[in-house]
Amino acid sequence: MFFMDSISDIQNKWDINDLIKDKYYRVDVRTENTTYNSLILEAWMFIKKVWEDYDIPPNKINWVYKNNMVILNEDLWLFDKQWIKISEKNTYFCTSRNSFTNPFWVLWDKVSVINENFPRLIYPNKDLKNLKQEKTAHITNIYELRSELIWNFMLPLMYSRNTYSIQQLFKLWLDVTGEKFMLLKKSSHTDNGKHITLVDTEKYVWDDQMLEYMFLKYISKISEFDPDLYFVDFYDIKEETRLYYTFESNSYDLHSVKKKKNHNTKDEMSKMATMTTWRNMKVSWSVHDKKGVTKKMNETANYILKANNIEVWVIEFVELPNGEYRFLEINCLGWSMMFRWQDEEDITWMILSWWWEMFKKYI
Repeated sequence: MFFMDSISDIQNKWDINDLIKDKYYRVDVRTENTTYNSLILEAWMFIKKVWEDYDIPPNKINWVYKNNMVILNEDLWLFDKQWIKISEKNTYFCTSRNSFTNPFWVLWDKVSVINENFPRLIYPNKDLKNLKQEKTAHITNIYELRSELIWNFMLPLMYSRNTYSIQQLFKLWLDVTGEKFMLLKKSSHTDNGKHITLVDTEKYVWDDQMLEYMFLKYISKISEFDPDLYFVDFYDIKEETRLYYTFESNSYDLHSVKKKKNHNTKDEMSKMATMTTWRNMKVSWSVHDKKGVTKKMNETANYILKANNIEVWVIEFVELPNGEYRFLEINCLGWSMMFRWQDEEDITWMILSWWWEMFKKYI
């Protein structure tokens, strides 16, 4: 509704620039009634481009926000006071990338190939159908370079889920890696969300209460058929680097570089039940010149993005105290971390070029 209200009074396509400045959150400026949801920023930029290239203003777009839709055999039906069959050629259904785990969207893709009059479905990163386990998928796809990019990594398949099984799991980690600390992650959440915990394995192995806590909070909530729990080395993280890429003309283009400094000590982090950036982690953000990205880091980022067939998203590395960099994750761009001035131009151009490259594949 925030998005629909924001475009209701737009008179010309240039008003969208003012809309972004007034209504989109930027790190280094305080504004009221703003959003930091990058899905909305994407939609604003996409509307502007459609308006520029096809002279289609927002009031000429058929908005079907929360309308029921049905695929019946090889046809699409939309309910708007009554059922309407959508069967015109060159019809495009553009939607955001928030969640596509519902099989409705997968079937839509398939039927649109069978029936030429079926609307074409356009949304970013269509290959990532199941966003819930994207983090484990990203690691799996680059596992050939585990030693260079990931270090120690443990993915359990836990048919037997009890405190004893957790104890034996942690003992195995200790015996094989020799590392006392590890990070527990649930792949269905981003690193700025829930369920990222620094684990002192030695304490858990010998403490029944802590094992019980681990079982109740994490292990009991996962299914053996849905292993979204995994463990990685604890990196002594001083700084994280975020690189913003889009895939254009068979190559990746770097648009923006952000860095996050962590100000918590290891002791502080080990006492946190979950490491949530916006609640209990002390961090600071900054924007940096793209020219400062080394050739090696750029090549590594390109390798990871290609291996995962990703058109756009943020790839994150951590800098260790010895100056080495390690792959952390591919971030889903829930928000863009936009700063003013040059970074605002870079981020908006990134989103516009991304959507437009994707849209041109279908028109």
